[in-house]
Amino acid sequence: QSHDYTHRVPVHRMDEIGRSITAFNEMIEQIEASSELIKQKTADIHAMLQNIPQGILTLEHGNKIHNEYSDYLETVLETDRIGDLNVMDVVFAETNLGSDLLSQVDATISACIGEDLMNFEFNMHLLPTEIEKKMSNGSVKILELGWSPIANDHDVADRLMLCIRDVTELKALALSLIHISE
Repeated sequence: QSHDYTHRVPVHRMDEIGRSITAFNEMIEQIEASSELIKQKTADIHAMLQNIPQGILTLEHGNKIHNEYSDYLETVLETDRIGDLNVMDVVFAETNLGSDLLSQVDATISACIGEDLMNFEFNMHLLPTEIEKKMSNGSVKILELGWSPIANDHDVADRLMLCIRDVTELKALALSLIHISE
């Protein structure tokens, strides 16, 4: 939503009303500057999400993936069906995690969002840092997962950020180097 902050009220005298109008005009200038700064920061964040070569998403209540995520996430997961969906259906479906571990991950994520940061710190060891995911074409990717809480001013984790890196080729290279050295 765009607002026009260019209009200023003319000041004809410097009595109480004139000083109030001057203060109002200064307030409008500050709002205009803040609005421009917010627009620039938003553009910077969008540029970063469009260009970073890593899958980044945030999780909200109900373990839902926020609509804003890095473009590269679609490459990593080989789908554009991501935003507003449950992370268990998008990231953890068709993985090497058994049903007990999947339930644990689902419950852990739910237990961390909207709770004190300490809750995340106590439970982060229950969140996987690597999974094998079968893709729709039958190939298997090894995905490295990095979890971070996004806290508000009251040390409550409003959301969780999940960074996903495709390390399939790195693992294959490391394995081939081990075989060469043997």
